[in-house]
Amino acid sequence: MVLEIFQEELDQPQKMVLSGERDIGQMENMRIVEQLDEEVQHKLEVIQSLLEPCDRTTYGQKLREATLKLGCSVRTVQRSVKRWEVEGVSALMTSGRADQGKHRISEFCQNFIIKTYEAGNEGSRRMNSKQVALRVQAKAGEIGDANPPSYRTVLRVLGPVVARKEKAKSQKC
Repeated sequence: MVLEIFQEELDQPQKMVLSGERDIGQMENMRIVEQLDEEVQHKLEVIQSLLEPCDRTTYGQKLREATLKLGCSVRTVQRSVKRWEVEGVSALMTSGRADQGKHRISEFCQNFIIKTYEAGNEGSRRMNSKQVALRVQAKAGEIGDANPPSYRTVLRVLGPVVARKEKAKSQKC
């Protein structure tokens, strides 16, 4: 079987003789590897170097070098190798959290926190975030919520509100 492969740099066809299905799989893997970002390619190269046949002492040395190259522990590298063997290249790709940048509390709680803070700071009254957190916990107890938002969560929700208020205050002066 003969396949034509176009090299991107030269734009000239290059013929390659393949002996069987295994070689075709290797060609597909090569195409996939070319499309990966640099970090994943680096991880893949390090893991493939670990999978090369060698004796125990050489493997230990390679494993220590891999930890230095990847900046993680020996156990993490071992887990990555195991995941790569089971899942393939997809195991090396990291995906961000789906809820990154969002609060893990309900919209009702977020709105209650903001409204309580704004209502507590109208006119000459002043309410700080700790007082808001106490009111939120009391409200959660009233509605039967066993896991009310913590003080730290109240601070995260109020962060943008407080920043806007301080920015407006500084612009007045």
